[in-house]
Amino acid sequence: MARKFVLAAATGILGFVLFAPGVRADDYTWIGTTGAWSDPANWDQPTPPTSGDDAHINNGGVAQISSSAEACALLYLGEAGGENGTAELSGGALTAQGARVGLAGAGVFTQTGGEFTYKGNIRLGNDVGSTGTYNLSGDGLLHSSGPWLVVGYHGTGTFNQSGGTVSGTDRVYIGEDTDSIGTYNLSAGAIETGIEHIGVYSGGSGAFTQSGGTHTVFSDLYIGDGGGSQGSYMLSGTGELTTINEYVAKFGAGSFTQTGGTHTISNYLFVGSQAGSSGSFTLGGTGQLNTYEGNVGHYGVGLFTQSGGTHTVTNALRIGRYAGAIGTYSLS
Repeated sequence: MARKFVLAAATGILGFVLFAPGVRADDYTWIGTTGAWSDPANWDQPTPPTSGDDAHINNGGVAQISSSAEACALLYLGEAGGENGTAELSGGALTAQGARVGLAGAGVFTQTGGEFTYKGNIRLGNDVGSTGTYNLSGDGLLHSSGPWLVVGYHGTGTFNQSGGTVSGTDRVYIGEDTDSIGTYNLSAGAIETGIEHIGVYSGGSGAFTQSGGTHTVFSDLYIGDGGGSQGSYMLSGTGELTTINEYVAKFGAGSFTQTGGTHTISNYLFVGSQAGSSGSFTLGGTGQLNTYEGNVGHYGVGLFTQSGGTHTVTNALRIGRYAGAIGTYSLS
């Protein structure tokens, strides 16, 4: 790149100001099989990557992280079609701008301990045909100071959480875009997010299955968000879900099945929120549902079927609220 010179003149003094070109991040490629991230012999560079370097693991190898202060810019696992890569975090810390776990190929990130902090976004299953899997257990912490965790962007993404904590992210998308399939399985541990979308845009399909642990959404939970999307949530066992507002089918198709656990919505529940939407809520077993206000068929089609459990409404329950809406509540 040619250097740029700027000529400046003031009060009879002639000066030159030199602007050097920006420094580009280096690409670090994993050449080892299974080995330590911190071992330079596993990289094609003389040192492990730093916070300004992109890390690529595409040769079927496994990078094991157990030291503190490991870092990279973007982490790629399974970059091209047919490629695959794995990272394992058991202790210490990894800091990155973000990660593409299955960019166009297959990627796996397994965390049993330590802390993974990302500042941008993580995508599991980025491109059509890709697969990305994140396994979180033990006392691992996945923490974000950035905007997104995407489980299934255009490909297939799976997040399995049997322990640990997910915190800090502003939004979680599960089955975001066309052709995407996103699945989140929570059996223990905790996840906290600002807003959550399950089945986001047309052609996106998302599912959240919770049998234990705690799930806190500090604002809105959308299940079947955009027109043409599909979203589902299954709550059972000892799971605890807390939201402010919940939309089971905002513009798309959404379903919620609760057979156990505790489900608290501090403001509004909408089942079939907008025109063209189709939502269903099934409550049975030992499930406990607590809402301030319920709307079954707000502008769209809503069906609430209760064969067991307890449904407590503090303010009002509205069935078929506005013109054109169809609402049904079946209690047995």
